[in-house]
Formats: sequence, structure tokens, C-alpha cells
Amino acid sequence: MNSDQFLRYLAKRGATINRKAGKGGHVEVTLGDRIAFVPTHGGAKQLGKGLMQAVKKQLGIKD
Repeated sequence: MNSDQFLRYLAKRGATINRKAGKGGHVEVTLGDRIAFVPTHGGAKQLGKGLMQAVKKQLGIKD
């Protein structure tokens, strides 16, 4: 899953994507009072499973 697909996945679960708040090639994602940052560099580049699990954990998503 690349970063665009992962951001769509997070948005479907109620997360808010703020593309202007991230630094450089990163995007701020908020869900309630929780905040995480997702890298967006390398359009077709796949994100690692560990990174996706860490972001979901930071946001409190359990699936």
C-alpha cells in the first residue's frame, strides 16, 4: 500500500488529513485528539507494514 492509499484508508475511518501541517514530505493525520505523521515521498513507493501499524496505533485504530 502506498501513502495515498493509506491516507484514503485512514480517512474512511474518520481521520482528518492536513497536508499543510506536515513538514516537507510528510502529512499530519488527526483522529480525535490523536496526531500522527505519514510520509508522502515516492508516489508509488510502498509503505512498510511496521510504519502503517505504528501510525494506526498512534491514532487508536484497531483493525
